[in-house]
Amino acid sequence: MKRNTPTSDGGSFISPAPGGRFVVTNAPLRRIVQAVDNVPPYALVGGPDWLDSTRYDIALAPDSVSLFTALEEQLGLRLAGERTTMEVVVIEHVERPAED
Repeated sequence: MKRNTPTSDGGSFISPAPGGRFVVTNAPLRRIVQAVDNVPPYALVGGPDWLDSTRYDIALAPDSVSLFTALEEQLGLRLAGERTTMEVVVIEHVERPAED
């Protein structure tokens, strides 16, 4: 696990890999947490700006520690979250307007 220092934004990659490995290339921490914890983008709020700007490369073996443990042990990053309620708008029905 290490910080990625790309010379250009070549995109990012977060995926399980053959043999049960987990591989991340050039991804910001916010996207990594969303992918690993299956959190939709609207549900992960707050945090410092570098959650979106600093990018990481990660390769974890299937028998290694969890991603969150690895972040703390190798990078000194401890993620603390809380669940809370939030208002949402539910659209129950949509119709196209009738043509005149």
